[in-house]
Amino acid sequence: MPPALCLSPTMLDQSFPRTLGELDRVAESLGVLQRLSQSRRVFILLTATLGEFHELFEWQTSASHVLLNDIYRLITQWLLQPTYYVRSVMTGPADAFAPHPVPLGCDQGLLVEMWRDETGKIYCLYRSKCEGSRSVALACDSAFAGGSLGAYAPDAPDSRFQLVGPDDLPALGDFERWVIPDGLSNQSVSYDAAKRNLHVIGGDVAKKPEGSHYKVTFKGASRSWVLDSNEDPVQERYLDELKPLTGLPGDVIRYALACGKLPPREPFF
Repeated sequence: MPPALCLSPTMLDQSFPRTLGELDRVAESLGVLQRLSQSRRVFILLTATLGEFHELFEWQTSASHVLLNDIYRLITQWLLQPTYYVRSVMTGPADAFAPHPVPLGCDQGLLVEMWRDETGKIYCLYRSKCEGSRSVALACDSAFAGGSLGAYAPDAPDSRFQLVGPDDLPALGDFERWVIPDGLSNQSVSYDAAKRNLHVIGGDVAKKPEGSHYKVTFKGASRSWVLDSNEDPVQERYLDELKPLTGLPGDVIRYALACGKLPPREPFF
């Protein structure tokens, strides 16, 4: 269940000459993010306006040309050929947005103010659509290149993305949500459908019944669950018992048992 990451201004803004060490760090961090997105472990969020960053690369230093070309090629690929896991976010006008704070140590280049506005708009979307989850963060170029995690200035506003490195990803929330059709809460789950589809949510139904009921076990769960043929359809309170055993929301469990598959998932935006 992958989180989503915005890119730091240092990763994007090559509009002025950088040292070979700085470029090497940027190239390494972008390469790590590329591998993570290809393995479906993170989403990468960009906006159309951020596409202007790659038009203003500083090419005058010949010693840095190879690294700059690698960085340029990857960012251009992300911008012109977005995928499911590299997303071009439509922000549009957002009257309520505030410019996003810049991490300490990021050069105040030509495009940083644009980055602050665009990332502030993404933060506004995040606050309105992600229901308070910690599913979007800001990738630290130092941490993703194997260095230490950066920080914001002590007086930076609290309304900001968490600055993260690879070790922080497991603690972030899921940027995808379950897509549940309207009216599902009114749909009952029959005994036969539950028995047939419990495997979809990880249930292993015993081969033989014990009287009127089957014991259902879940890998890693401390107790089993009982499916009773006398309860048809399955009562709500028994469906609720499946939540802690599966780690799934109730509407996902109901959909899976009734339809024989997990519901589809989609990013929050």
